[in-house]
Amino acid sequence: MPLPRRRRKKNPASPSYTSSHWGRSPTDIRHRQEVPDPRDNSKLIGLGPVHSIVYVTMKGQDQEPVEYEHKFSSRDPPLLAYGDADNKLYLVGGGYKVTLHGIVK
Repeated sequence: MPLPRRRRKKNPASPSYTSSHWGRSPTDIRHRQEVPDPRDNSKLIGLGPVHSIVYVTMKGQDQEPVEYEHKFSSRDPPLLAYGDADNKLYLVGGGYKVTLHGIVK
């Protein structure tokens, strides 16, 4: 049975979508997806360390979706895990931060 969904507190240090995408509004997204709350699972099951991640988005002056790649530190990479209830993938832990300048070590 999944745990009850909790309201997330806003972290004032976390960037907004607009600031982390160099001024692009979230309404510019063509295919928006709901992001699940990992706490809806009774446990997350680790699959292994993540060395890099590639994602597709539009930032700043991009005229079309662009692939962005981020390589994580081999000293403290995040763990790829999946939720036992929703079978979604999650990045857990690791020595990185998401700032106004993107993913940084």
